[in-house]
Amino acid sequence: MKIGIVGWGYVGATTGLGLKKFHKILVYDPFKNVEEFSIDYIGEIPSKKLIENVEHVNEMEKLAEANMIFICLPTPTIDDKIDLTYIENFFKKVSKVLKNAMFVIRSTVPPGTTKKLQNKYPQFKFAHNPEFLRERTPLHDFLYPSRIVIGTDHDDLASMLLDVFEPFECQKIVTNSDTSEMVKYAANCFLATKISYFNEIHNICEKFGI
Repeated sequence: MKIGIVGWGYVGATTGLGLKKFHKILVYDPFKNVEEFSIDYIGEIPSKKLIENVEHVNEMEKLAEANMIFICLPTPTIDDKIDLTYIENFFKKVSKVLKNAMFVIRSTVPPGTTKKLQNKYPQFKFAHNPEFLRERTPLHDFLYPSRIVIGTDHDDLASMLLDVFEPFECQKIVTNSDTSEMVKYAANCFLATKISYFNEIHNICEKFGI
């Protein structure tokens, strides 16, 4: 299968490198030209490995060659709100050059985002597939996941994603996109809660000289 990756940053590069053993990878990054694909490190991944056996293209039209396209664009938090500008701008442009395609949102987005995209661009099929990667070991976490969550209302897209992730031995959960998006936020909040909890325990221990 040929997998398209939009965005070659932390999430996109990890996704592409994790899948390239099993599938052909086609990368398009709206922020980089082909000659600019040189990232020093992403977690434990050296820069040389970021470009081996991966096809990088400058033309958005080339994405038509992919069986499905993973969207790995930034969604920064600005003024306590998730900024979806990069994703929105991409779909405004790609809707003018592709007639139909299957898109898988890997970016962290608020619940309801994938459904809104589906309603706005009915010519495409959408799914949400959250990442659960640690910054220091993203490739290891991708290759050895504890679970894979697929959120979509399209049975054929869900089936294709299950085929994509067939080599990975873990629990695979198929649900709707709203639930998938919420699962990602719940996981992030749980991790933040654990960090805050142990920071408080550390402060208490210091106070008592433990």
